[in-house]
Amino acid sequence: MIKLAVIGYPVAHSRSPELFQEFGRQLNLDIHYEKVAVQPENLSEFMTVAKAGAYQGLNVTIPLKEKVIPDLETLEPEARDLGAVNCIYSTDRTWTGANTDWQGFMKLLETNEVNVGDFHWVVLGAGGAARSVMYALVKSGMTQVSVLNRSPSRLDAVIADFRQIAPGLSIEKLNTTGDVDRSVPVAWVNATPLGMAPLTDRSPLPADRIESHHLVVDTVYIPRLTQFILHGESRHARTLNGLSMFIYQGLFSLEHWLQASLHNQIDMEQVVVKMERSLC
Repeated sequence: MIKLAVIGYPVAHSRSPELFQEFGRQLNLDIHYEKVAVQPENLSEFMTVAKAGAYQGLNVTIPLKEKVIPDLETLEPEARDLGAVNCIYSTDRTWTGANTDWQGFMKLLETNEVNVGDFHWVVLGAGGAARSVMYALVKSGMTQVSVLNRSPSRLDAVIADFRQIAPGLSIEKLNTTGDVDRSVPVAWVNATPLGMAPLTDRSPLPADRIESHHLVVDTVYIPRLTQFILHGESRHARTLNGLSMFIYQGLFSLEHWLQASLHNQIDMEQVVVKMERSLC
């Protein structure tokens, strides 16, 4: 049995157990994957138990992605750049933090045949999801991105960090979505919690900011049709939700845990169908 878990607070909403159940079915692996609610003040105590053999690998969600770093021996370069970990794996009793969120976003764009150079990218948010989106765009060759966040200090921190991570990236700091030239092809990315419970009636962008030649991408995957996505559909724009990002970050995590390449062994269409059913 391969014992895995996702930790965070809260984690009740996570669909990771269903995802890894499907991976296990397709790979003929006995995977036991559970959700463990861990409050930040109990994190170090939990990690001591986990590293003693309770788990073979962990996923990490909010608010622990940054807080778990001191409890790890090493970080992969991407996790170090982003200052956030969503996957923890062990090799030779050394526990390493990785970040597969940015890979998940990159695969979302790749599998949906999105040519990043065709759009002016506007990232809404300045938290961990926004950093992963921006990192994926940099890795995809983008040299310019616009960012908007309601907290100026948090946005300034992201800009300062990316000046170190990607010195060639030009970042436009927006004060309002009205600053965006909507006549050009714009890719709007929701990297905020708006749209997920308990904020399911919220969108980071008014519908009238979206044009039919725009792309609307949500990192939220529950619910499948967020207000942001519905706004995009109402304006006849192309829309992509965060389900593929979620699935691929999980697959990259499993590859870390098994130390194996698995992409060619997984029927992703079946995974998507399975996960869409679980979200209904």
